[in-house]
Amino acid sequence: MSPKMRLTLLIGTLILSGCTKFKASNSGIGVNREFFKTGEVELKPSTDKLSSDCLSNSDFDLCIFQKNPMAQTGQSLDLNGANGHRNFGAKLNGVALGFRLENSEVQVLSLKYDRVDLRVPSQFKSDLSDSASYLEQLSAYYWSYRMTRYLKDRLGSVYPAVGRVKIYADDVFTGYSSKNNSIHLKKSPQELADALSSDVIHQLLAQALLFNMTHGQSASLKDTQNHQACALSPKGCCSSKWGCSQALSSAFGDYMVGVMNPDRAVVGEQVAKSLSGQNICGQKRDLRDLKNLSLDLAFTSCSGKLGFVPLMGSWYASVWWSIRGEAASRFSSGASDIDRLFAEHMGNMQSSWTFQTASSMAQTLAGKYQSIVKSALSSHQL
Repeated sequence: MSPKMRLTLLIGTLILSGCTKFKASNSGIGVNREFFKTGEVELKPSTDKLSSDCLSNSDFDLCIFQKNPMAQTGQSLDLNGANGHRNFGAKLNGVALGFRLENSEVQVLSLKYDRVDLRVPSQFKSDLSDSASYLEQLSAYYWSYRMTRYLKDRLGSVYPAVGRVKIYADDVFTGYSSKNNSIHLKKSPQELADALSSDVIHQLLAQALLFNMTHGQSASLKDTQNHQACALSPKGCCSSKWGCSQALSSAFGDYMVGVMNPDRAVVGEQVAKSLSGQNICGQKRDLRDLKNLSLDLAFTSCSGKLGFVPLMGSWYASVWWSIRGEAASRFSSGASDIDRLFAEHMGNMQSSWTFQTASSMAQTLAGKYQSIVKSALSSHQL
């Protein structure tokens, strides 16, 4: 894989690395004991909010961006200009006993700079800089913990044991490696790092969750019938409009970005420097709009890259986002029930799956939502 590959690509490999039992690094002497508490399980904790005085307000442990810099401000900011807009104040919770940004599910690391030391409060609200990545590490930890904390409660028994995902907050590329169970977030000189964007973190962390749910099938390269090489990837495109397992994996990531941002189910505002989100072959990566795209256009929109995995995945996610909306309009628990159904049907994935296979499994599991699911899927040729 080229180190230049960004969010539009799945970073998948053949071999799942071994996992070791997590152990805390030390007793946590000199660390604020509040950091070790689990914190609120709600999607939007009452302690975390936009505040113009965040940097001087002791109620907040860190000051980052709500979702991502573009989504929060509506502006394209440079590194220095962004410092004055870090107005999302948050509490730091869920760290393991020790002094690093880590717990049993995620471990935030630095490729280039010093790691955050929880015994050094001055690092928590330090400025964005080309010579450190404290803020990027804190943002990566905060948003990954919020996701695992929330989804564990929301998905219940469907939620997988994720192993321990390593997150490199200042790498040279952005992607997920199933081989190393690691997430890599790009940081370049004078640019805002991808670790400042929760949607990027959530999209990739969701892929890690799905990999564990499917026991590696979501990233397996064994199937060749439903995939074809493109965009420098041996399985970068689906071979037909009926999709492929790599597109389903990407769909899982996009859908979970929506779950974590239900009022703005858009992927890649900061990446694209546009409130419309990332543009893939002329199509916005917006779950609210892509459902209006036909399956045939989802397959053919990318010239020279028929069946481009990111667009195919976003399209399938958007179909399910419409199912979620319809269910929520009819049942008080509709949204949460569909989130579980979506995760459950995807968790059965095999490397040979297509959209049709997935849709068939979903209808088998749909229960009282079967008519809603069947109607939406059939209207999209599934």
